[in-house]
Parts: sequence; structure tokens; C-alpha cells
Amino acid sequence: MNLRIAHVIGALRVGGAEKQFVNLMNESSAERKLAVFVSPRPPGPGLDGELQSTIRQVRQLVSKKTFVREVLKLRDLFRQEQIYVVHSHMFWANIFGVIAARLSGVQVICTSEHGENRWKNSMHRLLERYVISPCCTVRFCVSPRILERRRDIDGVPADKLQLLPNGTLMPALKKVDSFDADEICIGSVGRFVTQKNFELLIDVIDSLRHRGRSVRAAIVGDGPEMPAIKASIERRGLGDVIVLPGMDTNVSRWYREFDIYACTSVEEGLPVTIIEAMSYGLPIVSTDVGAISEVARDDIEGRIVAAGRLEEFVQAVEELLDNPEQAAELGRRGRRRAETVYSIEAVTKALETIYYDNLTTANTGANVKKSIG
Repeated sequence: MNLRIAHVIGALRVGGAEKQFVNLMNESSAERKLAVFVSPRPPGPGLDGELQSTIRQVRQLVSKKTFVREVLKLRDLFRQEQIYVVHSHMFWANIFGVIAARLSGVQVICTSEHGENRWKNSMHRLLERYVISPCCTVRFCVSPRILERRRDIDGVPADKLQLLPNGTLMPALKKVDSFDADEICIGSVGRFVTQKNFELLIDVIDSLRHRGRSVRAAIVGDGPEMPAIKASIERRGLGDVIVLPGMDTNVSRWYREFDIYACTSVEEGLPVTIIEAMSYGLPIVSTDVGAISEVARDDIEGRIVAAGRLEEFVQAVEELLDNPEQAAELGRRGRRRAETVYSIEAVTKALETIYYDNLTTANTGANVKKSIG
């Protein structure tokens, strides 16, 4: 009998953690795959349609009033589907998923930590220490910084923490040798939230245009900050220069349109979009937040600058504009690094090896046929 797994998440909005959720589920070799979405209200449009048709999708509306009832309902579902492994993603889904999994008798229970989660207070840390961690077999972290924070601040036992980076599908290679310094598109992908600091990217484009640089930009995504960003672009007269296409699940066409990928965030974990951009052979210019500098290394796959420093960011972009061959080489190195370290095939294979090892330790491995190539 092959692996049977359930992944639990809040909702499939367009975001890095959600994209990773989709990639892991689609790439999994499991015989039975269950996707569980838990949220207090019906979610809006997201990435649901990108999941393979063979994956069963279950949606549960969870509030304080319905929490116990919905946990018991999910417990019964895990038993009915004979799930061997439950893997939940992000804080609130972690609480819900691990309790249901523990009550159902699931032998291997995992969580993924996709960000530093600096918003957590003492109540959240108590839940980490006394609810989530005791129920878990493994707590995956996508970067060393996140792992250290979970251990040192949230009090997660070190023996339960394990590194597992985000991964991405590897597309056909963008022709990085065609970098044209006379017509440059600077692009970014992400939710329109304050952490992404897209206002800085607008400042960068505005500054480059005032210096006589022929650049344009596209920022792909949606979110609560969209109206403010639109207003800022119009106020500066950049409406014909900066495109905001909104949410687009087919982001590959935008990566192929970009010449440089820009990340202006003030807070991150390990952004899937950085890895995706590297997989398309794009040179990276990014702020030094989260695990970005561990993925796109300064002067190797990109240029890394201090967060919030407009002039440093502009200078980094100008270096690439003035040295198109250097930009192309950064892109080629990024593509090679994405292939060898961050492909979804490699990440999923490593993940499922950990699942099987822990199933064996839990004395259930004899009932599971290992099917990793």
C-alpha cells in the first residue's frame, strides 16, 4: 500500500506558501492525496484550479463557535481516508490540523513554517509550545533564520525542527543571453500587502526614469494595498510605465516578459517568487530580508541591498543596465542553482523520504510500500 497524505492550509490565495502547497501536492507520489482548506469565511479566488483533478479537496468553515465540531469532523475524515501523514501549513491551520490528526491516530504529523511570523505574541507562543509542537513529529522550516526563530523565540524543541526549502517547477529556459539594456522590464510578483513595500519599487522606477533610463515595470498580484499603489503610480504620471495586471495564476508569461526581477520587501521568509524568477534565468535585485540572500547570493545570482534603501537599490539596477552580460551571467547562475537545489522534484523527494523514515520509526513503515525513485 502506498502513501496516503493530507495537506491542510487556510485557503489557496495567490501567495508563496499557497504556491508551495500546490507544487508539493501535485508532485507527490502518494496513492491518496487530500487537500483540506480551513477558514472562517468562504475564500475568494485563488490557486484551487491548479491542483490536479485526482486530489480530493475539502473545505471547512472554522470559527471559535464551530472549532470543536469541525476538528472532530476532520478527525473522522482522516480515519475514513486512512491517512498516514498529515502536513499542515501556517499557524492557524497548524493548530486545527495537528489536533485533528492527533485525535485520529495519524502516525506522522508535520507542519511547515513559511515565514518568520514576527506578529506572534505570548499567546501564540504558548500555543506553539503546548499544543502544536507536542502533537507534531516534524516541524519543517524553509530557511535557517526561520528555524532559529522557532527554536529560540517560539520554544519549539530543536529535535523536531528540520530544514526543507521551498521548491519550484522548472520551466523551459528563458533566453537570458537576449538581455537588452535598451528596453528593460523590471518585474515583481506578490500580494499587495505592506510587507512587500511595492512603494519602493515605484520609487526605483521613478528615479531611473528621471535619470534618463528607458525602463518599464510590471507588478503582478492583488491585495489590500492595490488602491494605494495605483494612486501612487497615477500621482507620479507613471500609468503608462508601470503595469498592474492584477492576480494572474499564469505568472509564467510575466516571468518571460521580465528582464530583471525585483523584490523590495521589508519582511519575508523564503519567497517562492525569488526561486521562480531564478528558474526563468532572471537576475535578481532584492532587499536583504528573510532567507533571500541565502538563495540569491550577492554578486553570484543577484544583487542584494539593505531594506528600504532607495539609492542602493537604484544603483544595483543601474549596474545591471550598464553591464548586460553580467546580468545575463547572474541569470544563468540562478537557473543552475534553482535546478540543483530548489526544483520541486528534489524538494518533494527529500520530503517524502522524511515521511517514510518517520513512518518506519512509528512502526507503520511495514504497511507502506516505499515508492520514491
